[in-house]
Amino acid sequence: MDPHSSESPQGPKGLLLGHLKTLGVSFTDHPTPKFLNMEDCRRERGAEIPGVFCKNLLVRDKKKQFFLVCAVEDTEVDLNKLRKELGAARCLTFATPEEMAEKLQVIPGGVSPLAAWNFKDAPDVKVILDQRIMEAELANFHPLDLESTLTLSPQDLLRFLASVGVEPVVHNFSPDKSPSPSTTASTTATPSPSSLSSPSSPSLSLAPLCDTLQVE
Repeated sequence: MDPHSSESPQGPKGLLLGHLKTLGVSFTDHPTPKFLNMEDCRRERGAEIPGVFCKNLLVRDKKKQFFLVCAVEDTEVDLNKLRKELGAARCLTFATPEEMAEKLQVIPGGVSPLAAWNFKDAPDVKVILDQRIMEAELANFHPLDLESTLTLSPQDLLRFLASVGVEPVVHNFSPDKSPSPSTTASTTATPSPSSLSSPSSPSLSLAPLCDTLQVE
């Protein structure tokens, strides 16, 4: 049986957490209410959960290139500006629920970088991470479960993404709020002077993230 299959006795979340443990990733799994948007997240998340909260968006361009965009919750995401910086074809639009199911195997509200666990069938999805997430100490994401929030460090997030063959791009959405320039994701994540780049090794901390389908 395919270890990624939702028919596995462990289920998608169990398989994901098992993989993280195999990688030696340190995480905390918090039971939380369903967060379908940032408003729900702000209202219902617990103050005891450490780290930054983020908006997670799945968008695509006219050529059906998909981008999974993760930004700190108070970040203004200008899709037109981002399109130009990414070199995307024409405008960026939000993915439909059907496209989320096809590309990430999640439903609305469940978009998360941890959904890269399902990328084996979606090589055309690129992950864009906010530089401010990478500078945080901890971050939280839905681990393929809308009633759970996983807290881990940015370094461990990068380690996970590398394990599934994903090299994210780190982008500085808020140059006025973050002194560090953007970098390309890697396991050691050394900043570069460009506004877009990709890290090479996991060594940063992320905090709790909530996803939303709206740019706030």
